[in-house]
Amino acid sequence: MKVVLHDRTNGLGQEVRETAHRKLTRLEHHFGRVVDAEVEFSEE
Repeated sequence: MKVVLHDRTNGLGQEVRETAHRKLTRLEHHFGRVVDAEVEFSEE
């Protein structure tokens, strides 16, 4: 699975990136073959 993380916060920590990646890869267990996953982090 290809996971793309976009950081618009200018300070997303490595731990948050790893957690997001780990949780996204779990989608394959629930939905079968997932090819791409994309997440955008931003501040309001």
